[in-house]
Amino acid sequence: MVTHQGETFLVSGGRSHSEKVLLHAASRFSVNNSLADPAEISQQFRTFLKIEDQRLKMSHRCGASGVETATARSSVLDVVVKRAYGVATLLGEVGGLSQEAQNGCAVVALGGYGRGELAPYSDLDILFLHLKHRLLQTRRLVEPILRLLWDAGLTVGHSIRSVSDCMSAARADPHLQTALVSTRLLAGNGAIYDSLLEALEKDRRKRADSFITTIKRERDTRYGKFGAAVCLQEPNVKESAGGIRDLHTALWAAYARYKCQTLEELRARDFISVAEEKAAGRAADFLWRVRYAAHLATRRKTERLSLDLQTTLAREFGYKSSAAAAGAGRLRGLPLNHFR
Repeated sequence: MVTHQGETFLVSGGRSHSEKVLLHAASRFSVNNSLADPAEISQQFRTFLKIEDQRLKMSHRCGASGVETATARSSVLDVVVKRAYGVATLLGEVGGLSQEAQNGCAVVALGGYGRGELAPYSDLDILFLHLKHRLLQTRRLVEPILRLLWDAGLTVGHSIRSVSDCMSAARADPHLQTALVSTRLLAGNGAIYDSLLEALEKDRRKRADSFITTIKRERDTRYGKFGAAVCLQEPNVKESAGGIRDLHTALWAAYARYKCQTLEELRARDFISVAEEKAAGRAADFLWRVRYAAHLATRRKTERLSLDLQTTLAREFGYKSSAAAAGAGRLRGLPLNHFR
């Protein structure tokens, strides 16, 4: 389940970004080196990511769509996660892990990663979904995957659960409940993943009202922490009112009530107009450009637009003024007034 279409922007040579990434991966991750030293594989990942991050940085600086750039970043990480899974599978065969145990696991992207929306320093949220009574075998498969990803410099949030574990945990954890709205199968057993989707749909139909109540409560809590006004001096581009999370909140509610997960689906069913769809899409794209730029400027996971950062971003976005603060003020007024 995803919330928008895949990226299609072009890079040099007329190829799409995805095509470039796959060609790069094919040249760097040779099949013959599948059982190379894990440290060597992690180094390959680091080199691959460094080159791809630079490619995305150049696309961003040249004015690429914010949403497309976030989606492209996600697709780059997909390649690494799938490769890590493949290596761990081969290591498992050498280490005596049965084929049955390997087939009893699905690697699933959750939350922002599941939506295909990642900024340069975003965490990867991954669910390792297993069949009942396969927990210990799944752990043996998961451990080398995580080591490879961590050694490659990635921040990974992970959980190892069965379908029933997911459903019971989600009822007690609103963050997991909303994260499960947006999932993608990355590797492994598709039948297990389909079982999760079936369970989620059944739960959605039974608990839509309760889910919407939870979504509203979480929104109010978020506003209390990050601000309910749209003209904050130092807003959080993701969490403050009018930021990216408000669009997510609206789509979670649309999913709970109508099983709509994208603006396009809402428009197709006449819940929003063409003009509203376009306006929300433009706003989301701008917010993602700001968020992506904030990560690049600070070289870390940065969501709060401090006064100093606003001045830096104002210059990058071309807001010219005789006073730098005026440009920053204009930037501050734009992002966080869209999704109220």
